[in-house]
Amino acid sequence: MLKVFLFVLSCLMMTGVAFATPSSSDLAKIQEQLKEEKKAQTHLQQKAQDIATEVSAVKKQMVKAANQVQDNEETLSELEKNLAALEENKALLEKRLEDRETQIITLMSGLQKMAVYPPQAVFFAPQTPIENLRSSLILKSTQKPLQATTNKLKQELNKLATLQAAIKAQASQVKLVANRLENQRSNMEKLMQQKSILQSHFKFESIEAKKKAEELGKKAKNLEDLLAKLETEKQNKLKKMADAATKQKPILSVPTLPSVKGAFQKSLGSLPLPARGKIVQRYGDATLGGGNAKGLTMDTRPNAQVISPFDGTVLFAGEFKGYGNLIIIEHEDNYHSLLSGLNRIDCTVGQTVLTGEPVGIMSNQQTNKLYMEFRQNGKPVNPASWFASKI
Repeated sequence: MLKVFLFVLSCLMMTGVAFATPSSSDLAKIQEQLKEEKKAQTHLQQKAQDIATEVSAVKKQMVKAANQVQDNEETLSELEKNLAALEENKALLEKRLEDRETQIITLMSGLQKMAVYPPQAVFFAPQTPIENLRSSLILKSTQKPLQATTNKLKQELNKLATLQAAIKAQASQVKLVANRLENQRSNMEKLMQQKSILQSHFKFESIEAKKKAEELGKKAKNLEDLLAKLETEKQNKLKKMADAATKQKPILSVPTLPSVKGAFQKSLGSLPLPARGKIVQRYGDATLGGGNAKGLTMDTRPNAQVISPFDGTVLFAGEFKGYGNLIIIEHEDNYHSLLSGLNRIDCTVGQTVLTGEPVGIMSNQQTNKLYMEFRQNGKPVNPASWFASKI
């Protein structure tokens, strides 16, 4: 800045412009101002670095917390499934016991008649002697089956008691895991708030990026068009940043992830699924509309945690035609992951996300469907081989 000032000064002298000769004290003031300005810029850069470091630490905690939440979601789903099976077995056993009880009551009634009309008095019974004899023989023949039925009844009563104990223990385990999951979700919310506070330093830039993405979303005709527009916008932004780098002072900007060539390709077979649940539609499956699925759809439990499948930058986060809430994350090597069907989005446009970092939550409805696509150069690719879990 001092050199620029002196250069301007000399130019003015050559052009003959009249001016007051700066005193040594004026020059000293200018030098002091330049020092203060440089000091402020250094402080700003250090502040940006400190915030970025803290954000990174919180994000790593969130990845760990999200994994614990998903593990407990999976455990809880399995426990609930086992509990439902136990309840079903209990209902079947109770029905069987009810049937056996009816059989025993019928047999006991017959035996009571035998006690009233013993075999010796058969000829004095109200019925004809032949009918009474036949009844006597039938009742005698039921004594052994009755004993066997009684033994089975005892066994099934014991089995029922065991089932009831198992149900009680399973229900207790369900409650324990459900409470643990609730605590972990509460912890996740605190981490979300902490990250939000830290990233509020980048609020202006994030708002501008979100506003631009929403505008592009309204103009885009379809998903392919949206991806193309987002790519063009990214290239324009990179050019502006490069031009501004030589002209402007350093400012706080959203930290970006380091670029690693081929990183996404190398992750083949190791990525986590975006949520825990059952795959109900795979890439290439026939759809109701008559076409073929371009991604995979999974059923999730209520309020399921959704994570980023890989490191990347959020290009889009909001509602989009026919997709509901949509998140588009850009990865390396011109790959994108798309997640839709979420009830709540927990990431912002321009934000970087780590593999496993929470990006949203499914609804609290019993039926939830999360849709996911992988695209390379804007074209859908089969995501199955990328995940560690077999699909």
